[in-house]
Amino acid sequence: MENLEFIVSESCSGIRLDMYLCEELIKFSRNKISGLIDSGDVKVNDIAQKKGYIVRAGDKIIVNININSIIFNKNLLKPMKLDLCVVYEDQDLIIINKSKGMIVHPIPGHVRPTLVNALIFHRNGQLSNLNGNLRPGIVHRLDKDTSGLLIIAKNNKFHKFISEQIKQHNFIRKYEAIVCGIVRKDFGIICNNIARNSKIRTRMQVINENLCDIYTKQKAKFAVTYFKVIKRFFSTKSQKKLEFTHIELELKTGRTHQIRAHMQHMGHALIGDITYGSRFNFDFYQGQCLCAKSISFWHPYLYKHLRFSIELPEYFKKSLLKISGL
Repeated sequence: MENLEFIVSESCSGIRLDMYLCEELIKFSRNKISGLIDSGDVKVNDIAQKKGYIVRAGDKIIVNININSIIFNKNLLKPMKLDLCVVYEDQDLIIINKSKGMIVHPIPGHVRPTLVNALIFHRNGQLSNLNGNLRPGIVHRLDKDTSGLLIIAKNNKFHKFISEQIKQHNFIRKYEAIVCGIVRKDFGIICNNIARNSKIRTRMQVINENLCDIYTKQKAKFAVTYFKVIKRFFSTKSQKKLEFTHIELELKTGRTHQIRAHMQHMGHALIGDITYGSRFNFDFYQGQCLCAKSISFWHPYLYKHLRFSIELPEYFKKSLLKISGL
């Protein structure tokens, strides 16, 4: 038997203990998870809790389990030499330009290779463990098909500092996306509450703040996204009505699928985002057009504000070129 440790992130705060562990322990059924909790093999902050306990950011969850019986084992997190685009690195952090298609950490249905495997190889395992021993160095995440900048913490002290900046909305993240339809306003703010969709578990949805997900009892979380139109595209050659908007988005909160859910709610799903209902599938389709283009934050040990920005990836540029010629 071995203890597995998890630290609840801000994005996971507010869900039931059993559902949190169902998402962490791949291939474990909900009944199996419930059995572990009922038997006292799960402790939250050193106290046994019931499965309906609502986890909070920073909670330390210990699961006493036979580690060989689950998919998260020592082989899962073995170092792997993968292509890793390092934008910046110092003694406290690494800035990674994640490619589209790379999964950040093991998830159901895909256990490796992941960005975590590449980071362990790059750093010889010397990364922060504040997000639990299964997500070394990971401060925040990007979806599989979202490309762009991620910050990785090498030690717990820096991890705590940057996590506090994210919590206080002082960690600035700007994205660019191509969405379906014409966004009429030049700029604006989307303020809605988001919760997991009770019917389609892989999706989030905008929901009334007084309601909650009936399956997980997860309350809706307030989410704020700023947007600014970069360019609008109207079809000129096709008989079909084809309209798109290239936009910049800034996250003030970091909810799961926040941009994708907010844009779908506005009626402007991202190009290529099948999960959230994009109905367009042209010959340039290469997945959703969403890139984390810039990040900025205060570095506590260099005593200065750092900003990093990247060029749009080739697949994104090709999509812009294609729609400009429609």
